[in-house]
Amino acid sequence: MELRRYSLFSLFFLAIVATIILLNDLHGNYTLPFFGWTITMPIVAWIVLPAFLIFVASLAHMTYYSMSAYFKEASGKREFDALLDEIAHLILEATNERDYTNRDLAQLARILRAMRLIPKARLISGIKKIDDAVATRLTIDEGGWVDAAKVKLAEGSDLFERNQANRLAGDGTYAETILKKCQQDTPLCRQAHLVYAGYASWERLSKLPQKINRDVAMVILRRIGAPTNALSLDKATISRLADEAKLEKADFMALAKLWLRRLPPEELLETFRLLARNFDAATGALLYLLFEFELLEEAAGLLAQYPTNEFLAYRHFLKVRQEGVTISLEDFFGAYGA
Repeated sequence: MELRRYSLFSLFFLAIVATIILLNDLHGNYTLPFFGWTITMPIVAWIVLPAFLIFVASLAHMTYYSMSAYFKEASGKREFDALLDEIAHLILEATNERDYTNRDLAQLARILRAMRLIPKARLISGIKKIDDAVATRLTIDEGGWVDAAKVKLAEGSDLFERNQANRLAGDGTYAETILKKCQQDTPLCRQAHLVYAGYASWERLSKLPQKINRDVAMVILRRIGAPTNALSLDKATISRLADEAKLEKADFMALAKLWLRRLPPEELLETFRLLARNFDAATGALLYLLFEFELLEEAAGLLAQYPTNEFLAYRHFLKVRQEGVTISLEDFFGAYGA
């Protein structure tokens, strides 16, 4: 707009000068010698042409600096928008580093990258990308979750893991989705495996690439005979699972007490007889069941296979029962301190 005004007023001024010259009868020519050359032009041209050339030169000068200022301002705006975008990524623990030609913006970006941006309250700044990033971060910090397909979180970041964990806590069926993407043994993958073990079929569980650890195995085995999400596993599968998970004495005992209330006696005994043959850690659980079912002769035969300094509590209980004393195994263990 300023250049337009300048051009209009300059051309108007030159027209007035030319008109004044012509009105004063200066119609002649003037010849200018120039290094052996002669230049002849009307007088009005000698007066107006230099002024016009100065006008053109000044117009070019102002146009150049106006365009330079425009492009500099546009570049600054682009870099500022890029910095806002980088701040939004930093709030979400993601990286989106840019190179800045503006020194101040470049220095500010380096400072922000060295910090962890944790908003304390929702923000209404008028900058949508910042407000959305803050809202997303606070949603996750408060125990909620966002759809990872719509909000790009950096995979592997603490925020991404917590978002997945929050969703898993509210939707157990999401465990399968997490397990499909698990490449390493992370806390999130282990938690998803535990949740998935609580409802998936054995066919699907056995096809997972993740190794079944002790905690997952116990979740699976506790489902045998359960009123909901029950699993039915044969004795050989139970034995393989116990071997893979390296179950301990306490695990076998916990399963014996749990299954005592759920499984038929013969099925339960046959299972633990197999387990006791394969794992010394299961012998105590088998003895517990034998005494619960009053199978004293089998219990005595099993104890005879071990040194006399092992299973002392069971040996004393067997002696008490053989002497005709009626007492429950739990009461005896409570009194014995076992």
